[in-house]
Amino acid sequence: MAVGAGSREYTVVLPERPRPRAEILLAAASTAVFLILLVAAEALLRVRDSPAAGILALHRYSETYGWEPRPGARILQSGKPVSVNRAGYRGPELPLRGDGRETRLLLLGDSIAFGLEVGDQDTFAYRLHAEPGFEVVNLAVDGYGPDQSLLKLEREGLRFAPDVVIMNVCLENDFADAVSESFLHDGSHPKPYFRLRGDDLVLHDGHLKLAGRERLGLRLRERSRLFAALASALDRKPDPVHWLDRREAALRDPQAEALTVALVARMRALARSHGAEFVVALHPGRDTFRRRSRWSKAFQRAPPLAGARVVDLRAEYLSRGLGAGDVVMDHVGHLTVGGHRAAAEILSRMLRAQGLDALRSPAVEAPPDHVG
Repeated sequence: MAVGAGSREYTVVLPERPRPRAEILLAAASTAVFLILLVAAEALLRVRDSPAAGILALHRYSETYGWEPRPGARILQSGKPVSVNRAGYRGPELPLRGDGRETRLLLLGDSIAFGLEVGDQDTFAYRLHAEPGFEVVNLAVDGYGPDQSLLKLEREGLRFAPDVVIMNVCLENDFADAVSESFLHDGSHPKPYFRLRGDDLVLHDGHLKLAGRERLGLRLRERSRLFAALASALDRKPDPVHWLDRREAALRDPQAEALTVALVARMRALARSHGAEFVVALHPGRDTFRRRSRWSKAFQRAPPLAGARVVDLRAEYLSRGLGAGDVVMDHVGHLTVGGHRAAAEILSRMLRAQGLDALRSPAVEAPPDHVG
């Protein structure tokens, strides 16, 4: 382009504008590369064998329980499949009403009964289910306290018309879980909790009704490992509280023992009111394996549980010559494969010795979704 300036002319060369199609292709390529990188990062995090995946990997947000298993979820932990069936619990999916040919066992509890870090067919729940005369509905959930287990029994468990309800108590955690408002191990996932008012159990769950933004954030954390990792990095406090410190603080609550006993006693009353037997299985951790836990004594001396069937698994393991290294893998008391095998044998023997393998309930109509 020539521009006149007096008697002189200047030639101005303008840069050639990129063709619109080239711009679009460049933008599309950049977007595609960015998305590929995101997908690759997500895939990398998903294939990493991280036992810390826990709640985020297998669970979803719940207004009732705080969190619950996601139907159809499946991960690998230590190279072993850990899966949740379509009905939302671990193990074989069973109809709500049994056919009356086998004794139906309903398991409640936390990650010990769920079977953290062992394969689907290695849990003591599965081993019991494989025995003649038993069928097992395993409603134990990672991180649940006795408060959440009570709600699980009320809202779901009784619908399965169980013959025997087995509450699996983690002696290392459950008394602290009972007085905690959030998941003990991370301190961030809210959970329902009860308080004692006289002899009455009062439920507190208003803090579970999350706003839309909070709910969206939780869903993104549940669905995306990458988002969860980024959110955890951004939320990280300079001096985070260790879960053991949270546990010790919780155990100083004056209601810790009485509340836990009251929750288990309520489960027992509900089970018996619906024609089911009730068993408490006490699971030791590494420390409580070495010396008897003072918390286990609470179940022996508590008047609300007078006459209850209580299985002290620590005493049973020791009577078989098994040490802590044979049975538990960590401080909390998560069972090794051998520990699950031993627990299944002990519970099976107890059930048969007390004639609880001979219960054959006829098919009955399931109770309503919520009882009591």
